[in-house]
Amino acid sequence: MPQWEPWVVRHLYSVVEPDLQYPDYLGAMKDKLGRAQEAEWISTVHDRPIRTRDDIAGAFKASETGEMIIVDLHGFADGDGAWLGPHADEPFLNLRELGDATLGAAAIVLTNCEGAKDVFIDEVRRLTGHPVALVGHFDIARMWDTTPVDVVNAMLYWADGGHKEDAYRAAHELLVDKLQFSNQWWLAKWIRT
Repeated sequence: MPQWEPWVVRHLYSVVEPDLQYPDYLGAMKDKLGRAQEAEWISTVHDRPIRTRDDIAGAFKASETGEMIIVDLHGFADGDGAWLGPHADEPFLNLRELGDATLGAAAIVLTNCEGAKDVFIDEVRRLTGHPVALVGHFDIARMWDTTPVDVVNAMLYWADGGHKEDAYRAAHELLVDKLQFSNQWWLAKWIRT
């Protein structure tokens, strides 16, 4: 029996993404989650394949207290809100449609474009209603960029399941080190309510 508390992970990912690089990225993330589960860093992975905007809403509404949510979808932010979708040509879900305090997550990793913009940060704050660790990208996230896989690994390794502040610190430290050698603009943010 481990002396630490393993994470529960909810992984949302597109099954309609046509980008030829996406299967490689998704395979790397799924492999990391599988190995982390074997190492007992994760107790449960809720695998949530996404085809439509309604699938996104259902996956978020099923969120459990203290889990890590990994969102491998498309996204953008504009004056109307923060948007997520399974494919650039499919209808997107505006996170405002989910209502208040929908997410019980301790940590959220948004691999989509613009996931670190203020609009996404404000929506995550509204949706959680409690402090949460958030990782997102400031600009255009690339399918070949495996930074989210590295961030998830650091959070799983250095933080007990549900420990928000430790998850934030692990992600922040990894990203500070990584940005010294990369132009990928990822941010770890500690969101207070």
